[in-house]
Order: sequence, then structure tokens, then C-alpha cells
Amino acid sequence: MSLKLRPLKKEMKKGGKSKVSSYTPPRFLYRDANEYTELPIIPKTLDLIPKKLKDDISDLDFVGVIKSEEPNRKKQKGGLGGKAIGPSYRTTIKFENVKFSETKDKVHTEELEFKGKKLYFKKPTLAKNSAKIRCQCADFFMKFETPIAKAGSLAYGTPRPYVRKTPEWTLGNMRAWEENPWNKKTNPTGNRKPYPHANPTDKLGYCKHIHSFLAYLMDNAKLVKQS
Repeated sequence: MSLKLRPLKKEMKKGGKSKVSSYTPPRFLYRDANEYTELPIIPKTLDLIPKKLKDDISDLDFVGVIKSEEPNRKKQKGGLGGKAIGPSYRTTIKFENVKFSETKDKVHTEELEFKGKKLYFKKPTLAKNSAKIRCQCADFFMKFETPIAKAGSLAYGTPRPYVRKTPEWTLGNMRAWEENPWNKKTNPTGNRKPYPHANPTDKLGYCKHIHSFLAYLMDNAKLVKQS
């Protein structure tokens, strides 16, 4: 299960003809996909939104709110939920060049309502439809949002500005922290603990919430196909 996180590119061949060349980046940067727990979607939050329908082809947004795997954490600002479910995150997967029709047939099997009328679309596939993505969670923000935006695969807007709050992990910074560690209450002027960069080489990937949402769209909602 792997999303194409870049639009398809065309490479020129001899004679002026072009050949489609697809690029599938690694899905996960630090953990194997099988180590991720598939998190549940909050009921009734799935929304399907076509964008600029033209010549029966449109980008199609799949939007859902995914629960956190840490139910006792404080509610995330901008998310939904409370103490019972912990923070939750609005997740968007935009599949590009989805085919639509005003009538249902063997190809256009899935129904949605758009501007007051019913439309039917062909299920997007991971092998053929490139995708753009976005998630509210901190993991996506700190590791993937900027490199994905540079690759042209961020769904909507520009990446949120990220300001590093901890010093880089170096031997000198570690020694300074050990000698005078920061504490919010007892030592607010001390040194913060150094941490390595979350994604130092700007590799592409995505968070467990996007992974869970994609699994839901494929396995439960049956709205996306593998190939």
C-alpha cells in the first residue's frame, strides 16, 4: 500500500513521443508500515469533495478525522474530541484526475452529491492516481510537511512555518544541558535538551493518521483500490 506523492512526470523519447514515469516515495521514514496501529476514523466525519469538475475529470478530496492512539493526551488545538478519545486530526488525501459521470455504470460505481446533483466516480487506484496529502498532527508537521510541499504534493496552501524549539544534538550542547538542564518551574533559564532533526534529509513520507485513513478508504469504505 503506497501513495504516489508526486504528480506523474513525462520523459521525452526519440521522435518527440513522451513516456509516463511514475515516482513512488517511501511511505514511512523511521518505522515499517506493519508496526503502525491502524487508528479508527471518527464516525460520520468522512467527506468526499470534487474540485473543479471539467470534462468529466476532477481531483477528489477524501477528508476524515482520525482518533489518536493516545487517549489520555490533552486535546489537540484545532482537532476534535475530548478526554475520552484524546486529540484527533483532520486528514486529507486528494486523488488527482478521478473520472466522473452523471450516470452509474460498470466503471463509475461510487455515488456522491455535488452542487445539488448526483455524480458517480471511478474508484481511484494507488497505482494510477497520484495524490496530495495533509494532516494536522505534529508528526506530519515536523517531519514531512515541508519536503512534501517542495515536491508539490501538499494538499492546500503553503507549509506552516516551523521554528525549532530545541538545540541541535551536538556533543557540546549535550554537555551544556547536563551541566545546567532546563526546567520550566525550577530552572527556566537553563539549557534545553538537544534533539536530532526529525527528518534531516527531507525524505518524503507520511504519518500514521494518513496511513490509517488510507487503510480505511481501501478496506472498510471500499472507495480506493490497490491497483
